[in-house]
Amino acid sequence: MSKTIFYLGGGAMAGVFSGGVITRLQEINFYDKIEAIYAGSSGAMNAAYFLSKQTKLGSTIYLDDLTHNFILPKNIPLGIAKLIWNKYIKKLPKDDTRYAVNIDYVFDCINKKPFSTDEIVKQPIDFFAKLLNIQTGKIEYLDAKKFGILKVLKATSCIQPYYPFFEEINGNKYVDGTIPEPIGLQYLLDLYPNHKIVVIVNSFMKRKFSNYLRCFAEGVVSHFCDYSLLKMYLRRETSLRNDLQLATETPRVLFICPPENMSVIAMTRNRKNLVEAFDTGKKMADKIIKFVEFKTEFVSKIS
Repeated sequence: MSKTIFYLGGGAMAGVFSGGVITRLQEINFYDKIEAIYAGSSGAMNAAYFLSKQTKLGSTIYLDDLTHNFILPKNIPLGIAKLIWNKYIKKLPKDDTRYAVNIDYVFDCINKKPFSTDEIVKQPIDFFAKLLNIQTGKIEYLDAKKFGILKVLKATSCIQPYYPFFEEINGNKYVDGTIPEPIGLQYLLDLYPNHKIVVIVNSFMKRKFSNYLRCFAEGVVSHFCDYSLLKMYLRRETSLRNDLQLATETPRVLFICPPENMSVIAMTRNRKNLVEAFDTGKKMADKIIKFVEFKTEFVSKIS
């Protein structure tokens, strides 16, 4: 059996759950079981701290730093008004923009609690970040070691409309690739036809109609950004549901997500709830250990 492929999904503060999962995997030195990590949004940050063997340091960013100055819901009404003004009336400087999540603050925290870039580069595990090229409208997986880890992480953090900016890499403009496609499981199944795949997401498997409504609302607001992602958001929930179904039907895929009673979502700032999610993630890692070590051969991709 080949080594395992990991996918770490995003979810802002909910990413503390997958942070707990990978912390447990670091504790048991699980690295030699992994061939590649694909990640988007907060999952990419978690992957960076995991590959640098500093997961506990990374988790303190969720638990101690991002509980304040990161989620800014009071900015939403004025932020939307400024987006409309910026698009239809007059361009505003970045400092005059109001956004619901302060990504610049996140990177201030990372700079104060830096991961070891050298350690990541030395790791034999491949590290790909999921990005959306807003010029072509296509999802791309960039080699974080090749294109600069911090720069790629910044691109995965540009989640419009909450943070209405992009990151330029090699002449291309990128934002978070989980916007239209939270997982993208079929891509990994096709790319690695004889591998086990572990998918770790930070949202519940049971979906509700309200999830469609939220995607619609986010898409409408994104229409006022420089690059409208309305069509992307409209297909987001359907894409996620299709991947959840595909995961349950595919024996070589293990899907890890929080239990439904866990009270952590993308905008959570309650430290007690975040600690609970982190600890839950650590416990869920045992499923990965059993799944990877179980001796079963899978040949060719699913039909």
